[in-house]
Amino acid sequence: MAVPNLDAIATTTIKNYRKTFADNVSNGNTAFRYMKMKGARKLSGGDTILEELMYASANGGSYSGTDPMDITVPEGISAAEFNWKQYYATIPITGTEKIRNAGPQKVQSLLEARTKQAEIKLINDLGSHFYLDGTGNSGKNMLGLAAICDTAPTTGTLGGINRANYTFWRNYTNTSAGSFASAGLSAISTAIRSLTRGEDRPTVMFTGSTIFGYAQAAASGRAQFNNPVLADMNFHALKVEGIDLVYDPQCTADRLYLLNLDYLSLNIHTDENFVVKPFVEPADQNFMVGKYLVALQLTVSNCALQGVMSGFSA
Repeated sequence: MAVPNLDAIATTTIKNYRKTFADNVSNGNTAFRYMKMKGARKLSGGDTILEELMYASANGGSYSGTDPMDITVPEGISAAEFNWKQYYATIPITGTEKIRNAGPQKVQSLLEARTKQAEIKLINDLGSHFYLDGTGNSGKNMLGLAAICDTAPTTGTLGGINRANYTFWRNYTNTSAGSFASAGLSAISTAIRSLTRGEDRPTVMFTGSTIFGYAQAAASGRAQFNNPVLADMNFHALKVEGIDLVYDPQCTADRLYLLNLDYLSLNIHTDENFVVKPFVEPADQNFMVGKYLVALQLTVSNCALQGVMSGFSA
């Protein structure tokens, strides 16, 4: 016997699951989960995201007595501009599946399976795109660390700003880190110092399996590298000079990213924050489909405080 109002039942089910779906997608990605834990930004409105640039461009200096002060508005670039990127995951149910799964319990089981498939799709897409350069799918993918922390940051345009023309918009890079066993921790320490401005310093490092394995070997038996807080939260992580070094299986091989999250933001649009679109049935086909949608972007306001290292060996 067919289930009455199947479309309504399915739509209500995925709407009720929306928050769990959003949490599962975020928690399924190491970098997303870490950044969400530190506070992802939820923004509304605007065709683009404007990031006010955080670098030394204001007027100021020493003075004595009644010396005149420079109160002119500094010229030059004051903001970077980033486009929103949209992602979707569909939950399709064919007419044949409707017949085979007649009955509320079977419908629920089918929806759970399809929703899990949608979760996995977004987990894989967002997790991998976080580390890429945003040029995939004709530039429709989100901006990733390969663009923000480029191994060759002296060329290319990021946020509408040409890095060839503005040195302040270039990240730190070391592409010949060398043997981790003999000089890896020293090279990381050098990078941290290069990315430190007063109290500003990297807040997290992400890397993949190989480099994290090197770090684990170097840290073996040395309590100062233990990271019990993140371990209790089911992260694979160490501490290096007080900074979280986090293993992410989706991180690009041979990359170690040093990030300052005070100037790097994961932005999610409030109007499209894993929203649910009701199941609809095309006029000329016997199936129905629901959708989860999210609009987001990774943005940066100070590239000089972000870094990338590569060229490690055992």
